[in-house]
Amino acid sequence: MNASLDRLTSAAGQAWIWWLGELKQCLPVRTRALLLPEPMLVRAGGGRLVVAEEAGSALELPWPLTPEGRKALAGRIGGRDVRVLVAEEEALVCPVRLPLTAERALSQALSFEIERRTPFFAADLASGHRVRARDATANMLDADLVAVPRRVLDPVLAAVSAAGATLAGLAVQTPDGPVPIQAPGSGARPRRLSRFRFLAWAGAVAAILVGTALPVIRAEQARVRVHDRIAELRPRADAVAETERQVDALAAQARRLDGFRAGITAQMALAALTEIADDSTHLTSFSMSDGTIRIEGHTGSATALVAALDASPLFGEPVFQSPVVPGAQGRERFSLALDIDMSAAEEPR
Repeated sequence: MNASLDRLTSAAGQAWIWWLGELKQCLPVRTRALLLPEPMLVRAGGGRLVVAEEAGSALELPWPLTPEGRKALAGRIGGRDVRVLVAEEEALVCPVRLPLTAERALSQALSFEIERRTPFFAADLASGHRVRARDATANMLDADLVAVPRRVLDPVLAAVSAAGATLAGLAVQTPDGPVPIQAPGSGARPRRLSRFRFLAWAGAVAAILVGTALPVIRAEQARVRVHDRIAELRPRADAVAETERQVDALAAQARRLDGFRAGITAQMALAALTEIADDSTHLTSFSMSDGTIRIEGHTGSATALVAALDASPLFGEPVFQSPVVPGAQGRERFSLALDIDMSAAEEPR
């Protein structure tokens, strides 16, 4: 009984949101702008907070906010919807290459890459992504993983909330445009309606209440047809997924054969690592499998070690396997994985 009631409530809520959207599109542009103004924009970064909207001058405040700044911010955005835009220098932008099949669940796939590609835990970041290219020939997908540390973002969101505003969107500004991000566990917050908006919507809904039943029924029928079609196509999708899995396995086998032909041995790779690392670096673990090397140890600077490895023509881009942990005598404990660059390995020696 409770489950049926929950489904009915959910369907009614979705129908209500859909119908409000249809009503909004029926309003003239000027009326829609008056009743539903666009969210204000709050830009954060560079030691300042800038509030702007289409009409009117921008308000620039020093960050962190002073008591006067908090009062000015509340006076400008109080009771409004705002979109927060974080400057690029406050974010981490990491290119990621994944199998093309991962696009169907790209957000989940990238969530596993956060702790491998950055020295942070996933819970400490607000993250998003942008697809850059799709390589159908190689069956690969190129994307940008965009993340902002929560210690940078949370104070800004707290200031917006304390000013009485509602968060309507969150993004990172990049040269190619804003990239939406979302903090772990966060969800869309309900948009608040002023009394004037509420009365306007109530009058519109009361005038057309009789005609709401038919669109809702049609929408439900369309939903049932879509679900039936999905159930019909699911076996084909499963067969395609199995074929893609087999293609990925064959590609992995080809890469292993390429690594075998390259003739790079563990002793040669270890010797190259010894030449690259400085005297402060001590390895406690070394393994090599299928052209991938995994090392653990202590060093004076994990950042400097990664830069030296990345500059070497023999190795690909190093990836952190776990966050860097400070150790005794100012050293840092690290765990890295790096691939052998086959093009460099096949050059004549």
